[in-house]
Amino acid sequence: MPKRILSHSTLERKIRLIFGLMILLVIVASFFFPWYQMESHIKEQDLRSAREMVHPAFQALHMAPRSSELEEQWPALAKVGPPPSRPDAEPPRVILPDAPEDRPERRPRDSRERRWLAQLAANPEMTDKHVRERHEDGYYLRYAYPLRARVKCVDCHGVGNPDLKSGDLMGAIVVSFPIEGTRTLIKWNRAILIGAALVTAVLSMVLFYAVVRLVIVQPVKHLKQVADRVTDGDLDVRADLQTGDEFEGLSRSFNRMLQRLEASREELRRANVSLDRKLEELARANVSLFEMNQIKNKFLTTMSHELRTPLNAIIGFADLLEEHDAARSDPRLGRYVENIRNSGRLLLDIINDLLDLAKIEAGRMEVKLDQVSPLDVAETAMNMVRPMVGPKDLHLELEVADTCPIMTTDAGKLQQVLYNLLSNAVKFTPSGFVRLSARPLDPETMFFQVSDSGPGLSAEQQRLIFDRFNQVDSGHTRQYGGTGLGLSIVKELVDLLGGDVTVQSELGQGATFNVALPIIARLQREEPGDAPVTKVETTTPPKEPSEEKAPEPVTPEDTVLAADVEADALKPEDENSPDAPPHADG
Repeated sequence: MPKRILSHSTLERKIRLIFGLMILLVIVASFFFPWYQMESHIKEQDLRSAREMVHPAFQALHMAPRSSELEEQWPALAKVGPPPSRPDAEPPRVILPDAPEDRPERRPRDSRERRWLAQLAANPEMTDKHVRERHEDGYYLRYAYPLRARVKCVDCHGVGNPDLKSGDLMGAIVVSFPIEGTRTLIKWNRAILIGAALVTAVLSMVLFYAVVRLVIVQPVKHLKQVADRVTDGDLDVRADLQTGDEFEGLSRSFNRMLQRLEASREELRRANVSLDRKLEELARANVSLFEMNQIKNKFLTTMSHELRTPLNAIIGFADLLEEHDAARSDPRLGRYVENIRNSGRLLLDIINDLLDLAKIEAGRMEVKLDQVSPLDVAETAMNMVRPMVGPKDLHLELEVADTCPIMTTDAGKLQQVLYNLLSNAVKFTPSGFVRLSARPLDPETMFFQVSDSGPGLSAEQQRLIFDRFNQVDSGHTRQYGGTGLGLSIVKELVDLLGGDVTVQSELGQGATFNVALPIIARLQREEPGDAPVTKVETTTPPKEPSEEKAPEPVTPEDTVLAADVEADALKPEDENSPDAPPHADG
């Protein structure tokens, strides 16, 4: 609760409250000692007065002819000896532990005096007993002084009491006098001390309040006002304190902070202006890039037929030349014709890859779902890459589980995925094996795996393997050709079919590509692009040269006729047909 009260109070109130409590504690501690000492001194004065009254009574007791005459002789002795210290005191009385019946004045008046006698007799070291008691006419001090036997006392009083020894209690002298004056003096003393404490506390708090108000509260309020104006957005305000203490240093630090804040705001304003300018430039660049991308797509669409028509003519004439007797009879000429044909096919594959990529970017790649047998697609893809093995000591292995279900997917795109993976494996594996396996991973997923015994991939190569135009052999003297689009197209097609493709490899341990596809693909509706993008498949595999056909000269008319015939013969079929050969990454 005190902590909660302080937490919701101002600094000035907290200082006043804490300092007031501290002053109160200091005053109580400083006035308690004189209070106690003064009251003890006044009470000791009463005891001293009682002792002074005992000694004359003791002397008068020995001077009296008989002890019974002590009370009668006390006024006369008082006049002869020194005056009594308390004129209002009762005459001293002598009480005995075993007073006779005929001496009632020597017997204790009450149980307290009997108890005193017993305590004084039991404790020889006890010097006196006293009590402050209330009577009808006020407070009185009753004091008892023990009379102990000495050697002379034993000689005098031992005649009638043979058991008396030195130190034994013979009796006690009791005096009693009022102490109302002492109590009044104590009350006045208390009142004076309390008044002095209150005046000291009030003066201290007033003085401290003025000091705190001037030295602490006003500088703090000034800094708070400056902070409030800064919060409202006025950064030109400055703190002005000339106190010569820590508050002045704090105000200077506060002003330096405001100067830096103002400079930072100006820098931020300039940075915002520059950022707005950069954003405007970036927006214009994005618009320009978008327009350039549209131009690129239109260019690819427009130039596709223009590029492929002469290319198909070249491939067709190469096939015709390969069957000519001149090419079969001259190995060098036959090699030239084969180079022309292979280069043409490679260029056609590159063009088709670029068109596929453009179609994917434009969102025009359509998915045509159909019932597909994983075994048929895998065998077709494997047969398509067999001619690529050539003279390599390379074994092609196909493993298709008997439990593979019929899939509902795009057969052409699935075949292109497998063909691209197999062609890459054959291209980069000099010897060993290339394996294609297919099996159901679960009731909803089909799992295809292409593995080889090639050189493998490093961790960095695996991270970049599916990027566009990325090639494993990317040096100036690279051994393998290609554009680096095959695996990126695989990634795009697998994503289009709702699947996932990953790679696992170590250097020198070969590579394994895993493709997981849904058994029943979901048809994704795609928005058409600005321009259609078509695709021309490669021509049928080359035929062996026929010895029955003789070479004939080629004329310009033959060139035009052959180009038309070859274009008709190489007219692309449905690109999603399972029989259409897909394109590998060169």
